[in-house]
Amino acid sequence: MSSEVLTKEVTMPVGTAISRLVNLQYFVSTLLGSHPEKEREIATLVEALDAFEVTLSFSCDTESEVQEAVMEAETALDVLLCDAETQCCRIEERAASEAARPRKISSSRGD
Repeated sequence: MSSEVLTKEVTMPVGTAISRLVNLQYFVSTLLGSHPEKEREIATLVEALDAFEVTLSFSCDTESEVQEAVMEAETALDVLLCDAETQCCRIEERAASEAARPRKISSSRGD
């Protein structure tokens, strides 16, 4: 008996996925023992959310040594952590408004 590969595409709002992920993380961290089903769901949600990227442009008004630290940051998380420590950066309005703008999804059918 051969098994068939099932492919099913579903949609979930990003906010719902993030909310579920937070709830699962809380559940796993507060209860003792192993929860392989919950950990698998967490991994699946993280994989799905990693398909999205957000481009952030920071404007930092501060001393040169902090600006150097921001410029040397290698990842977005590094910049966010630097800002959390110094509270000197803000997301530029243009970048925030472009990120919030809905994008038309094109299809291979040409619609």
